[in-house]
Amino acid sequence: MLGIPSNVEISSFQLMEWKDIGVANLPGVISLAAGLLMWITSLHPVRKNYFELFFYTHQLYVIFVVFLALHVGDFVFSIAAGAIFLFVLDRFLRFCQYENLILVAGGIGISPFFAIISDICRRITEGKPWLPKNVLIIWAVKKSKELSLLSVLNDQAISSSCFNTLQLDIVAYVTQESEAPLVDAHFRHVCSLNLLGIPLSSTSRLQEEGIIIDADENSKCSSLFTTAGSSMSCLVGTGNNIWSGIYFAVSTFGFVLLYGLVEAYYIVPRAISAWWYRGLLFTICMVASVVFLGGAVVFFWHLWEKHSNSARSTEDDEKEPTLRNETTTADFASMLTTQYGRRPDFHDLFGSFPKKKGSVDVGVIVCGPPGLQTSVAKECRSQNIRGRWNQPVFHFNSHSFDL
Repeated sequence: MLGIPSNVEISSFQLMEWKDIGVANLPGVISLAAGLLMWITSLHPVRKNYFELFFYTHQLYVIFVVFLALHVGDFVFSIAAGAIFLFVLDRFLRFCQYENLILVAGGIGISPFFAIISDICRRITEGKPWLPKNVLIIWAVKKSKELSLLSVLNDQAISSSCFNTLQLDIVAYVTQESEAPLVDAHFRHVCSLNLLGIPLSSTSRLQEEGIIIDADENSKCSSLFTTAGSSMSCLVGTGNNIWSGIYFAVSTFGFVLLYGLVEAYYIVPRAISAWWYRGLLFTICMVASVVFLGGAVVFFWHLWEKHSNSARSTEDDEKEPTLRNETTTADFASMLTTQYGRRPDFHDLFGSFPKKKGSVDVGVIVCGPPGLQTSVAKECRSQNIRGRWNQPVFHFNSHSFDL
């Protein structure tokens, strides 16, 4: 029994050991601890009831990978390096993408989102990069008269030019009306006439029927729904195969070349033999090749996309006015959708949005009553739990708004 404390002391010393030649034990302990935490929080009861704990704990994968390289050295780590390198490629490209954004509002809760849309358009107009290019607004109201709040998005707040870059869809749900009121239907008709280039004087027949539409209302229609349309960014999940291939090839070749140079001009001349240090250099070369060389490809990819969109916009401007008006009408129809007598089906909306816009992480902001926030939070959690490894993560955020 007197030998037990000695054995325990020896075992503790071995766990803390960090050898230069051979396996370093302490980094292995740290990597194992991170892996166990990720495993425990991935168990179904924890993942289901404490998804935030599960999600944020899994960011320890960085600790797990780095200390695994320190634990086994470059040679053994290279066995798993292929899969890890592909993961780094994917994560870096997702980081560089324009995130999709879902804004969920209830009633007057739409107001803060006007500022968000206005700010996005202002930044687009100023040419600032890396902005969300796909925004879905889900708006639940009791009566259709509340839809008049959309008039806040006038020419001073949002211009039609920003829709060359921003793809905005608005889905409104009028929960306490089974169909569109007559005035609302005529208002939409006037908007459509205006978008087709028909002057307001052509709507005099509506005025004779007792529906009074003034010029100010007509201008609101134009400012709200005039868009130029644009295809989705080539940096999102659907991607451009040529640029994706270049990104992969340059990053891979750069990693091999960079580590070869480090081996030839640093490791060999200095006779570096420590396994953990060679593993660290291996990991640094892997990440650096993706960030710097792959990042350079992403930069030129982005410039090419901007040039392509600019050329496409120029061609659209040179088309005949009739064709341009037809395009604008189609954009209006896809931008605003109003459904009556039903509530939003968040399961369907959240499930279909990434399929249409690309499998990249989605930011979700909700502003409304507690019941609405709870429903959206549950759906975000449900989507994240059921999602496969290559499915987007829905990042839930709530916003309080008081008049």
